[in-house]
Amino acid sequence: MLNKVICDTNIYIYASWGFNPAMELINELRFDPEVELLLPTVIQTELQSIPRAHKDLAYQEVINEFIRYPKEEGLIIDISDKIAKTAADLRVTWSEEVWGRSSPFRTQ
Repeated sequence: MLNKVICDTNIYIYASWGFNPAMELINELRFDPEVELLLPTVIQTELQSIPRAHKDLAYQEVINEFIRYPKEEGLIIDISDKIAKTAADLRVTWSEEVWGRSSPFRTQ
């Protein structure tokens, strides 16, 4: 069974800026035979809106490269309620571990 991995939009953005750790992470995941690097439609939407909002056609081609692979491999997925809830649960768990009581996501 392949491990399914989703990178946050920021990872793709940092990679598109040439930030080596982000580029290395994406390449490591993309070429790992035990990993499926999935791209949720919501992240695709976010990525495609950035260059158009800034009228930057060269940057749009960089973003299109990140989208081309999962699209060709059938790895673009729709976000279901179950996936959204799991992602929210993970975010809360991470937030509590990192921020503890001072979490920016907590209300006092």
